[in-house]
Amino acid sequence: MHNQQFSPELIRHLRSIIKYHPHPRVRQQVQAGLWHALGFSDADIARALGVTVVTVRSYLRKYAQGGLDALLRFRVGGRVSGLAPHTTSLEEEFRLRPPTSARDAAQRIEASTGVHCSPSQVRVFMLTMGMKCRKVGPIPAKADPDAQDTFVTEQIEPRIAQAKAGRRYLFFVDAAHFVFGTYLGYLWCFVRVLVQTPSGRQRFNVLGALNAITREIVTVTNTGYINSPSVVELLEKLVKQFPDRPITLILDNARYQRSNGCGNLRKPSV
Repeated sequence: MHNQQFSPELIRHLRSIIKYHPHPRVRQQVQAGLWHALGFSDADIARALGVTVVTVRSYLRKYAQGGLDALLRFRVGGRVSGLAPHTTSLEEEFRLRPPTSARDAAQRIEASTGVHCSPSQVRVFMLTMGMKCRKVGPIPAKADPDAQDTFVTEQIEPRIAQAKAGRRYLFFVDAAHFVFGTYLGYLWCFVRVLVQTPSGRQRFNVLGALNAITREIVTVTNTGYINSPSVVELLEKLVKQFPDRPITLILDNARYQRSNGCGNLRKPSV
């Protein structure tokens, strides 16, 4: 590995691994390999990483025997290695019922495989499987995934195909509400700096229609409210701007979109 000429692309890739890989030992091994290839001595690398020269040389032997892939593999000592035969079944289990914590995962692993692991060992094992502790996101309580899948397959996808073929316009419609206010940052100062800002009650509203194919946006804006007259104004704007083909709008379930005013404006071509 010593004195090898690394391409700029490979060096960027190694630095990306060093910066973003979830496991610190893998980052350390790759860092040692990169520094050694760039000409640093084993002793200098050991001092920089806070390890022994023997450890650095063990990393380099791994690279010599298996290349970069060998540095990206790291097995935790102890009993966690005994989980390797159960990786597939545990992945299926955790995809179906994600664990709430490393302790919860350790208890479930022991119950299903008989292998006892500490929470810290299990945490490393889950990282090697590609898992990460992520915040749970909400979905509407009335959401029906099966009905949504059917709607996408039977309603949206055929219209997307028609729009791509130039036989229809397809727009996704939604509203955004921007609050007037001052963006507060940080300053080095002796006392806290105060700046005048609006109360936050005044808003700038945008009702937009995004063309699914061209990404063109047609908007209606105001500083009051988005209501059924706003939807009617947007519909009129779309019909006037795109008169040559049928128009399909994908909207959310806002009540003002189902008002009589909006219904009276609808035509066979919209």
